[in-house]
Amino acid sequence: MNILTAKELRRTYSDRGVPVGAVNGVSLSVEEGSFTAVIGKSGSGKTTLLRLLSGLDRPDQGTVQIDGQDIHRMGRREQAAFRRRRIGFVFQDYSLLPELTAAENILLPLLLDGRRGDEERLRDLAGMLGLDAALHRRPRQLSGGEQQRTAIARALIASPAIVFADEPTGNLDAAAGQDVMTLLQASQRALGQTVVLVTHDMDLARRADRILTLSDGRIVSEEVGTL
Repeated sequence: MNILTAKELRRTYSDRGVPVGAVNGVSLSVEEGSFTAVIGKSGSGKTTLLRLLSGLDRPDQGTVQIDGQDIHRMGRREQAAFRRRRIGFVFQDYSLLPELTAAENILLPLLLDGRRGDEERLRDLAGMLGLDAALHRRPRQLSGGEQQRTAIARALIASPAIVFADEPTGNLDAAAGQDVMTLLQASQRALGQTVVLVTHDMDLARRADRILTLSDGRIVSEEVGTL
């Protein structure tokens, strides 16, 4: 069963008055519970595609359905609520609020949605991601790996149907990057998550169930992961 279906997505930006096609007619589907990696060179359209699929940006043309709902037909408030409840997003720069502790950053999606913090789930995620001793610290007191794991926990706290991760290992060394990939896969399997990961690292991409290669805003190949 497909949890995500996108059809003929297009997004054009203006670069000094010249239109640039970042995403050019992308259609794809993602099976529930799967792990998909999207790879491509810098400027190939990976991040733009992820933002369109997750509802963080609107396409000029095309549709995106998650759980059978067209997210770009929703009003702004409805879409924001849908993202908080059904979508998790891991940003390359972590995007943690510096004045909040790790625990408060993780619980933020629930609080923004008017829900009480789920302390039991927080403890479960912290244990899974090795954050037990870091929950009381603020981002500046965390290592890069701890900040990234905090961002992953925040993406998972609301039990989203699908998690999007934009170059989550881009600021880490190779060993730490492999560790993050292991954590994403462990949480995916333990919690039944669907994950769509953007990366430029083919070694990481091979660990996914499926690898999509993007070039000039188009999917040019699809293959099965090998690890």
